[in-house]
Amino acid sequence: MTNPISPDGIHLTVPHRYHKQILKNFNFFQSINTDTGEIRVSKYGNEIWTANESHVRLQYVKSQFGTNHLHIRTSMGIFYKGNNYESLKRSDFQNAIRKLSGFIGVPMLDFQLRSFEFGFNSKLKSITTEAFLNSIIACKTKVPDRNSFNGGGLQLIFPHQHFSLKVYDKGQQMRLPYELLRIELVIHRMRYSQKHLGVINLNQMQLPISQIKMEQLLRKKINDFIIVDPALFTLPEYIPNQKEKIMRYSSSSFWLSLDWAQRKKQLQTLASLNSKLNVNLKDQLLAPLNNVQHNQNFLTRK
Repeated sequence: MTNPISPDGIHLTVPHRYHKQILKNFNFFQSINTDTGEIRVSKYGNEIWTANESHVRLQYVKSQFGTNHLHIRTSMGIFYKGNNYESLKRSDFQNAIRKLSGFIGVPMLDFQLRSFEFGFNSKLKSITTEAFLNSIIACKTKVPDRNSFNGGGLQLIFPHQHFSLKVYDKGQQMRLPYELLRIELVIHRMRYSQKHLGVINLNQMQLPISQIKMEQLLRKKINDFIIVDPALFTLPEYIPNQKEKIMRYSSSSFWLSLDWAQRKKQLQTLASLNSKLNVNLKDQLLAPLNNVQHNQNFLTRK
């Protein structure tokens, strides 16, 4: 069965004892700055050697002080099946880990996980993806960075010290013939991952309990979204001060100006207005997760 929560991008390092063999097996080269013709170095003046094979990027940082690092980055979806817009089955992810381990030549348990991302796709029915992205005003007290990315489409990023929450148009990014909304968390700190997900290595990422915790964490972040549905402007005029309220709610500065108690009260009013609509946008967004049945040690689709 397809699991809607799908890990994708990962950043790994490997112990020093594997460096020599990996450097021998892959074709590493030094990057050149095309503007200056100079060899690229890190911000600390370290040499950077890169290899790109089979959608895997290996980066060897040769320190002038003798502490070298070998980084590995890839999209598990692209590496295993050629695209990252279709959710990986849990068995696919397990096979992708084994394939990556064999490809690099490092046992799975020896990979050191530095950062990773996971998320799910959602197809909205009552609103376009672009309109939905524009309806997200904030996530709790965070206002999103709004930008376009390669391939086109709007992307919202809610930065945090330990993670980033991203919401974007995957369909437009991948030039698909249909709209596809992608919601994902990028974990930057393993201490945060260990606390909230119980994940500090690749083996733990594939465990059913870890995937359940990933879902719970995503739900929590999504429930913190402040969403103003454009359909609110079509509500009957008899609702007192309806348009003025909705206009205020559509401004991120309004929400940021409130203290905790005021925000809670206004969110209750917004929820009351949303209840008058036939469709709730958060329910639409969470539909792929709501169709998943937790059954002891595994996840299945209803």
